Amino acid sequence: MQILTIVQITDLHFGGYEEGVYPPVRVKANAATIANLAGVPWQHMLAPHDVTAASQLAVTLEAFSQGPVVTAGPRRLLVTGDMTANGLQTEFQIWNMHLQHGWSNAADALPSPAYRSGFGAVDQISGNHDWWNGNIGGLDRDVVSEWVEVMPQAIPVFSAGERDFVLFLGDSTWGQQGVRGRFRQTIHASGQMSRPHREGLERALAVARKSSKEAGRVVVPLLAVHHPVEEMQKGFDGWCAKQGIQVLMVGHSHVPSVRVHRGVNQCDAGSATQATTTVRCLVEHLFWVDPESGRAKWRPRLYEQTGEGPFNHVNPHLQLTLPPDLAGFDKTHVLV
Repeated sequence: MQILTIVQITDLHFGGYEEGVYPPVRVKANAATIANLAGVPWQHMLAPHDVTAASQLAVTLEAFSQGPVVTAGPRRLLVTGDMTANGLQTEFQIWNMHLQHGWSNAADALPSPAYRSGFGAVDQISGNHDWWNGNIGGLDRDVVSEWVEVMPQAIPVFSAGERDFVLFLGDSTWGQQGVRGRFRQTIHASGQMSRPHREGLERALAVARKSSKEAGRVVVPLLAVHHPVEEMQKGFDGWCAKQGIQVLMVGHSHVPSVRVHRGVNQCDAGSATQATTTVRCLVEHLFWVDPESGRAKWRPRLYEQTGEGPFNHVNPHLQLTLPPDLAGFDKTHVLV
């Protein structure tokens, strides 16, 4: 049986912070270039996020990309925003260096063998920190668009049985505010999706559904945005339900969870490098079609990293006390 695997990481925050200052500010000390990267301690590029976790992340993703962890099928890496701390060009370069090569040793700035090529594709969307979190003027959309997918996008990722899985990449960082009868785009640290962007996603979804229907198939829509429903403008959960979104993959909160909003499954992948919590995590999403019922199914699996150790799969159902927000992990959810 073929299974689609999407490995989701989020909220990496590559980039330096001026010591003791938060929210992040632009600092010249952060602006290391790729040309002299080998001479810069890369711990500085992640402060205050966890260096060991980033090193272990590279090892874990290499393992995910190299072989069938569960079973055969396409494998994708999804990054749901906040790759950088301040949205600086140099931070995107540093993140891209890590994405291309990883780092095998937390004390070493030398790259290990590349793991990116092992995934069939790498999909990235922007988070609020990738737009400098609204703290600095002169926002430059071109800086982010050079490193992140142009959105909205509809990507056919997997077909099995009579189901077509389509991944939609959304932008929850830009909204629109009315100004004297006109609209202007504004950056939001909390989630906002502009009306034109929603309409673009609706058109992309309609095209996907029409194409699948003509072939006698059914679309399984998966949506990736940075902000969870709890941080989005009022009515976003209703919009997702109306569009038939089956799984919403998000970040931003730095806390892993699986929740259901108006019938829409939402999975927050936490943060893979957050130093101020005791646990760093990523999520492995498994999608397949049940050969008996013909229904699409989804199983999110949580991986955690603590201390100096690697990222390991954890089954929260084995805990004595199961937090409600973790009950959806390692559970099979029936989709359309």
